Amino acid sequence: HCAYKTAESAIASLIQCPEKLNIIQLVDILFIYEIGQVSAEILSVIDIILRRLCNSQNVFGGILIIGTMDHTQLQPVSGRPLLLSSLIITCFTMVQSETPVRCAGDESFIKLQELLRLHHSKYTNDNISELKELLRTVPRYVQNWESTDIDNNTYRLYGKKNPAIEATKNYINSIKSTISASNIREKKAVDIEKVR
Repeated sequence: HCAYKTAESAIASLIQCPEKLNIIQLVDILFIYEIGQVSAEILSVIDIILRRLCNSQNVFGGILIIGTMDHTQLQPVSGRPLLLSSLIITCFTMVQSETPVRCAGDESFIKLQELLRLHHSKYTNDNISELKELLRTVPRYVQNWESTDIDNNTYRLYGKKNPAIEATKNYINSIKSTISASNIREKKAVDIEKVR
């Protein structure tokens, strides 16, 4: 009952915004990163909204839902865990990733992640020693975010929202500066060619 009420409220808001409504009606595939943080109740709300807006009785209005999750990571802030939803059992096919995507091909990093994910009761003196050695050799430690060892492909994690927002602004400004400087150099090069 609560899911229907929440869905109706969301649908009423979407009807007031035709652009967003149109985007939803054009979607064929919805990818949800870290879907495990979505509660079972919210998944039901999404199902109701998509069925109504896509005018279809197919689950999720016929839209293909693809999600990634790690069942050992954070659960939803409120509501039941996603895996307790009846939609998961009846409508989803689970595929287990055997290789960590972010560290594919890096055996030391893969081993480090495996050890970090162990339950505390599984630690032995041997694997604690191995973990300490990997922590000394695998990560690259820098003094600050301005280090030249950090490039645009570096994955950054922040414990609080405000530092993340500030870092995002700084990153965008640095990219703008780089683009502006590049455009100025190109313009000067063109001007020199014209003079010749």
